[in-house]
Amino acid sequence: MLDGDESMFQHDFWGEKNQGYNILYHNMKYGHNAAKELAEFLKERAAIEDTSGKALIRQAKTAASPPPLGTFGPLWQLLRTSKERLGAIHIKLCHKLQELAKDISDYSNSQKEKHKTMKDEVSPAGEAVQSLEAAQVHTQRMKRAYNHVCHELEEAKEAFLKAQKEGHKVKEQERLETRMKKLDQSVLNAEFDYKAAVTKHESACQEFEQRMHAACRRFEKVEDEHLQKMHTFMGQYVDIQEELFKEMQEALQSVRAQTLEQTISKLFEDFVKTKGTGKDRPVVAKFEQNSSSSGPLPTIREPSSPAHAPASHDSQQPKDIPRSSSASGLKKTLGLKRLRRKKKQKDSNESTLSGADDVVRLSG
Repeated sequence: MLDGDESMFQHDFWGEKNQGYNILYHNMKYGHNAAKELAEFLKERAAIEDTSGKALIRQAKTAASPPPLGTFGPLWQLLRTSKERLGAIHIKLCHKLQELAKDISDYSNSQKEKHKTMKDEVSPAGEAVQSLEAAQVHTQRMKRAYNHVCHELEEAKEAFLKAQKEGHKVKEQERLETRMKKLDQSVLNAEFDYKAAVTKHESACQEFEQRMHAACRRFEKVEDEHLQKMHTFMGQYVDIQEELFKEMQEALQSVRAQTLEQTISKLFEDFVKTKGTGKDRPVVAKFEQNSSSSGPLPTIREPSSPAHAPASHDSQQPKDIPRSSSASGLKKTLGLKRLRRKKKQKDSNESTLSGADDVVRLSG
């Protein structure tokens, strides 16, 4: 707004159709709409931030129990925590935008009441516009009537002079003279009405200018206050975003720094510390010979019974053979068992032949 009593609106809202007042009045009313639309915009923006923040936090919680990731695990944990932090920043931005939107909504509601008061203050200018427009219409009508009568008077004068020149009858000349005099009086009357309309129009113009000047100063003052308020709101909106985006930038810079700290070597070291199974390597096994596997094996003793007596059941069973503690001992034991079975079969055959010989001798 210009300093002093000067007003930018006072110089640029006139014109032939006197539309300046209507434009300034509706512009004032648009201030309420502008504040309302800005509040709605911020509410929608806050809803977007709320959705984004909750989605990031939900994703971070889902990533809290990932499948085994091996040496990449620390970086995954860093990624998850950064998501939580970014989600919290979005939620914080949502709350701040909601608060700002509420302040703007309250301001928008106050504008409605202010505009009602403002309408009463500037209404005289509106009435002056209507009076001026009516005076303009009336003046134009009086001007047309005046010019029309003057034109008829001019024609009547020419007709009278022509009748005199051509020597028309006196009665005809008197008729034309009477008409001419009536028109001359009509011209005087029309001139008076026209001058009165012009005077009234001049007065309306003066009153309109005075009231329009006052209305323009009032309109500009209200608009200046409105723009300052809206400008402040825009600054707050930018400040909120800048503050929260700065926090986002710091969070991302922190992720970058921590990522650089997690070098390949450190990831290897952390994995070894947390998952290492020890440094003791397996001891090479050595063969330890069991005492049972050494020395000669026991042999089967011959029975003390007569040669012709049938072998007892027990004598037919093989003696217990000690087990070998090694594979070689087991092979030896199996070999001895086969030899014993062959020897036993041979002894049995010989005993049978001997018994048969005895029977033959006895029968002879």
